[in-house]
Amino acid sequence: AADDSDEEEAAMVMLLDDRPFQIVLVPLLAPLPVAWIGVGFVLDNEFVRALKDLTLAHVSLLRRVDEGWRVEASSLPKPGELAAALGSGRRPGQSFVLDMAGRDSVTLMQALDNEAVLQVVLQRPLAAALAPYQRLRLALLLLTALAFVASLLGASVIARGISRPVRQLVAATRRVQEGL
Repeated sequence: AADDSDEEEAAMVMLLDDRPFQIVLVPLLAPLPVAWIGVGFVLDNEFVRALKDLTLAHVSLLRRVDEGWRVEASSLPKPGELAAALGSGRRPGQSFVLDMAGRDSVTLMQALDNEAVLQVVLQRPLAAALAPYQRLRLALLLLTALAFVASLLGASVIARGISRPVRQLVAATRRVQEGL
């Protein structure tokens, strides 16, 4: 029996000619692996814009340089702001709120390679990320207000139901007292 690891595909992100590439290797089976087919494509601005359309979040590819970051590709209108706002203290796998030029963004940073030299950063404006919760909050407030109004109406109906017989009894007692 053939080793299953020989039949799996391999994918990686790496720097080639100082540019980030996605490389995928797939075995050609007949029925055992006889060759590997490799495909690669550059991770550029066109690629990250396509990812932005799919994820509804800004996508940026960064490379660690010295004590900071260099933007390799980005869907942001001003990608240089991202590298400056990140600073050097961010690590892969972190999710945080990042202030860029007075706009808060929910930001996720994830390593694309084992050495954490290449990073992908996904960003969504904080207001857009919180919009579903704001709609839920509004719906809950409306439901609470409707429940309160329904409670008042119900209490009013119950109070009338209780007080009507008491008023009738008081009226009947007065008629008896007056001798009618």
